[in-house]
Amino acid sequence: MRTGAVVWDVPIPRSKDGSLVTSFRKQGDRLYVPHWMWLDVFDAKTGNVIGTLGTW
Repeated sequence: MRTGAVVWDVPIPRSKDGSLVTSFRKQGDRLYVPHWMWLDVFDAKTGNVIGTLGTW
């Protein structure tokens, strides 16, 4: 992520609902992506969705 190179390209769950992603945070092997009422958690190496916190 430091170089800006694309490592993986996956859709963000419910990205058509709510607000756009404006930030993200990497902690260990996970990438945390907040948007609107959700926090999506991804595996930082593979881009696989680990889970989502929040409700509609």
